[in-house]
Amino acid sequence: MKKIVALLICLPLLAQAAFRFKDYQVEAYIGPRHNVTLNKDTKQFKSRFIETGKMPINFAGHYVVNSFGCGTGCARYFYVDVKTGEAKFLPEYLQVDYNDQDCENEVYFKPDSRLFVVSGMQKGSCSVNYYQELDGGFKFVGSQPLSKAVEQ
Repeated sequence: MKKIVALLICLPLLAQAAFRFKDYQVEAYIGPRHNVTLNKDTKQFKSRFIETGKMPINFAGHYVVNSFGCGTGCARYFYVDVKTGEAKFLPEYLQVDYNDQDCENEVYFKPDSRLFVVSGMQKGSCSVNYYQELDGGFKFVGSQPLSKAVEQ
């Protein structure tokens, strides 16, 4: 419940920041969904990935991003590309540590945008980091201190 409240409070504020979801809009994929393709890193979580592949698209027009707990305060984010079936974990720099109580640790994304926002502790200070999804990878596009990103 706390995450939902934080999302409802922070998402509109982040949308006003220098990097806006609408500036990274994409068309939604409407073709057939492909079966999930696992690799050596993802095969031990087969059920999670197959279940995720059936969920509605929630990022960049053709991805389903999901997470699972990996211990107290820990969440591991991953995605399935419904166009190709590819299943992957998000890169380490896009993961958040919910054990860190010094700042708001969260990720934000939208079904029709390639912008992926990570809020949390980075290099010793609270910041909001912005990444653009490009062909299955993530390109860093900017960063702001958390207080500035929220104030704008």
